[in-house]
This record gives sequence, structure tokens and C-alpha cells, in this order.
Amino acid sequence: MSRIRPLIGLGAAAALLSGALVAPPWSNDLDGTYKPPGQHIDHTIQVLKEAPLAGRTQLQNAKLFALVSLAIGDAAISAWDIEFDTDTDLWRPESAIRLRDVDPETGWKPESRNTQGVSFSPPFPAYISGHATFGGAWAGVMKRHLGTDALAWTGTTDDPFAQGVQRRFTSFSGAANENALGRVWLGVHYRFDGQFGVATGDNIADWVNGNFLGAPSPASPSRPTPSTGRSPTASAPPTPAVPGGSAHRPAATRSTPARPGSPSPSLRRAAASTPTA
Repeated sequence: MSRIRPLIGLGAAAALLSGALVAPPWSNDLDGTYKPPGQHIDHTIQVLKEAPLAGRTQLQNAKLFALVSLAIGDAAISAWDIEFDTDTDLWRPESAIRLRDVDPETGWKPESRNTQGVSFSPPFPAYISGHATFGGAWAGVMKRHLGTDALAWTGTTDDPFAQGVQRRFTSFSGAANENALGRVWLGVHYRFDGQFGVATGDNIADWVNGNFLGAPSPASPSRPTPSTGRSPTASAPPTPAVPGGSAHRPAATRSTPARPGSPSPSLRRAAASTPTA
């Protein structure tokens, strides 16, 4: 929170990297955009158009799109299970900065806003970042299926605050990490929301690539046997240090009954362990 508060707010200068706006191109929060899953599908198209991938067949490309789509779908299940189906209920930076017990800043607003200029934070818990989980899942599938993380390609966006902005990347993991950091720069997430989100998405990609649509891609690295004893949810995040207050509000202890349509243990097992970064 100490990193977010002085740097980001409505009217603050947007974070810059390589002369281009970084955070808005990854947003795509508003209705009418293709949203984060659509952005990653579009980026898959860009990679296949631009990267030197000679000899790929239509069937191989179809499998790649299917794997990306499966991983993105499972990323949504995992991220929102962690947000709502665990005892981790972390408030957004906007709430933490406004409501902290010592030195609250009641007028602070995140940079994220709608087309009318009204600032907003997404209306669900901060941990983990859905954007980062989608990005980690996408990058994880791409590098496993294509056999490398180091491909150059151009990222596009549908966000109204970044019309015409393109980002040039040299790796899938670099794009996923920038995506996660963009949510911090917009003031709607903490850094560890993104770190755990990317790690969760990568574990999902590993599971999807090794268990769906036949054998893993020939180019994929050898895949470790998944642990069957690991908790199906990500580890709890560290509690942000907030003088005189607490940014971490644990949810009340509860017993959650099984729900019709709940993800199977095999899907939930893909959630991340603690990242080392």
C-alpha cells in the first residue's frame, strides 16, 4: 500500500515504460471491450501472425487456441474460488487507504475509471488478481505449447483509454508480469495479488497442457507429476503493514458445502503455491 498511495490516484501521472502507457492497455475492464480473456485470444492471434513459427498446421493452431481457452476458463474458476471460497478476504487499496485507522486519505481514488471519468475499484476482493491469473495461464500455455518463452510479438488492446497503443514484447512471461504490475499502477491491486495470480495461472497452464486434448505438445518441456496432497487453494498472502490499522480483514469462519457445478479437485489442484519472487 505504501507503494501505491503516493504514486497512483485520479489525476496522477500514469506510469510510463518505454514511452508508452503500460497500465491502461492491460485493463479492458469496461463493458464493450473484449475483456482480459478476449485480449489474450487476440494476443494468440498476433503471436501466430508475427512469430517465426514455420511449418505449423491449422490443426496445431486450433489445438493452441483450445488449450488457451481451457486454461483461461480454469483461471477464472481458480481466481474467483480463491477470492470467495477461502478465508482470505482482502480489501482493495482504495478501501485500505481511505479507511485505515492512522492518517486516512478519504479522498484518494484509483486511476482506474470509466468513460465518464468516474473512478472505481472492481467490486470483489483484491486477492488474487484475476487479470494476473488470466495472464499467467495464457503465458504458461504459450511457452509450453510452442516450446519457448522467448518470442517477439506485438500486444494490442481494446481499452478506451489506450486506443492505438501497442506494446512490443520479447517473452510471454514478460507480458504476464507487466499485465500483473499494471493492476498495481492503476491502484486496484497489491503487488502480491499479481505475483500469486501469475503463479496460479502458470500452474493451471501446466495442468491443462498435460491433461487435455491428448498428449502434451512435442515441444513442451517434461512435466512433473502433480502432487495429490497439496491444498487446492493458494497460500494466504502476507498481511500488508499498515500503521495503526489493518488492510487484511479475514472473513468469518465458515463451512462451505459442495455446490452443484463446483470445480473438480483436479482443476482446483492447479492453484498456486507460494511464489519465490
